[in-house]
Amino acid sequence: MLYQQTGGSEFSTPIGTASETTGGLMHNHLTLIWDKTYTQTSDPKASVLETGIAALKYIGIPGKYRLTDEDNELVFHLVLNPRCIPTHQQCARKTRAFDVIGQPDIYVVTVPVKPTNISLKEIHKHTPEIDKVDITANLQYMRDKIIDHENELAHAIASFQCDSRKAAHERAILAG
Repeated sequence: MLYQQTGGSEFSTPIGTASETTGGLMHNHLTLIWDKTYTQTSDPKASVLETGIAALKYIGIPGKYRLTDEDNELVFHLVLNPRCIPTHQQCARKTRAFDVIGQPDIYVVTVPVKPTNISLKEIHKHTPEIDKVDITANLQYMRDKIIDHENELAHAIASFQCDSRKAAHERAILAG
């Protein structure tokens, strides 16, 4: 860990002293380099991590969606959270954006794609029936998880009852 001080003064490090003006400290083949830009605070700026074409699907829970990008092999679970476009200095209106569940520093901005040529395969690929199947599959997955949890609880209760019977039996033997 480097302790940053004002320009021109020396400061202590875990392996000796260094000066900000030298830009590095050499000791036992270890070079420590620090960047002066971190001495000034700045507002965080959003940057584009990935772009692509993806399918955004409602998963049956209000405000929650799943984004699937097969080309980039990405799947995100999202929560709707409209925000200002990062490139605009002043926010006149918020755009449709989503927070990524489990990734607090990442968000997704969606823009509708206007296809120029649509084939019959593409029309067939994005039918409402497929969306209904996805919602049904999500609901079935949630039901399966609930049943698994119920089974775990039933097993734990049965185990506690068995332990209780064993303890009662041991008490009866010791008392008798």
